[in-house]
Amino acid sequence: MWRKLLKLRDLAKGFIIVEVRNGENTSFWYDVWSRFGNLKNILGDRGLIEFGIGDNATVADALVNHSRRRHRVRILN
Repeated sequence: MWRKLLKLRDLAKGFIIVEVRNGENTSFWYDVWSRFGNLKNILGDRGLIEFGIGDNATVADALVNHSRRRHRVRILN
């Protein structure tokens, strides 16, 4: 039974979304809080470099410490 449940893990991920609230408990890179889904999976390690936001940053950290800049890649803007 557990193996069947584990096989459905990827399907279940599509239904999980995080309510951000103040952003202090929401991971910027790993939680599904944006319409793009898990940002780490979409942007990879290059996204960390392009944004300048640390791997363990929360959404609140990103909003307070991040300066806005234009990126060459459209999805990053």
